[in-house]
Amino acid sequence: MLPGLNGLEVLRRLRAQKDTPVILLTARDSVMDKVAGLDGGANDYVTKPFHIEELLARIRVLTRGAQKDSGGLLVNGDVALDQKKRLVTRAGKPVTLTKTQFDLPEYFLLNLDIVLSREQLLSAVWGIPMRGRATSWTCTCATAWARRAREGSSRA
Repeated sequence: MLPGLNGLEVLRRLRAQKDTPVILLTARDSVMDKVAGLDGGANDYVTKPFHIEELLARIRVLTRGAQKDSGGLLVNGDVALDQKKRLVTRAGKPVTLTKTQFDLPEYFLLNLDIVLSREQLLSAVWGIPMRGRATSWTCTCATAWARRAREGSSRA
């Protein structure tokens, strides 16, 4: 339950401002509730209880749709990432990256405005289902690299 507003009202207000993909996660499982949520602007509707693997698959589907809409070009600030050519530029200058170094900012750009856990990053970028095994060292290294790349360091 949401305090003060119901989920459909939150969705209506969000849709008035943005076209952000939305998956409703709810205990309301009647057909009419599902229809109201989808007709109200949700991209998907998942009832509780749910399996996290299914939710992640649904998020990937929505992300693929966003990739197609952008033509494979992801931009945030002065960073541009071309998914088709696998090129990254910062302030118009090309940045040379390894496969994993490319995959990390790509995942960040595909998930703007979303708080990502260590496990999500390591699973998505390195392809390893971590399930609580993420080490501080691995994420610290990835974060340090991302910071250097953002600051334009040649060591990125």
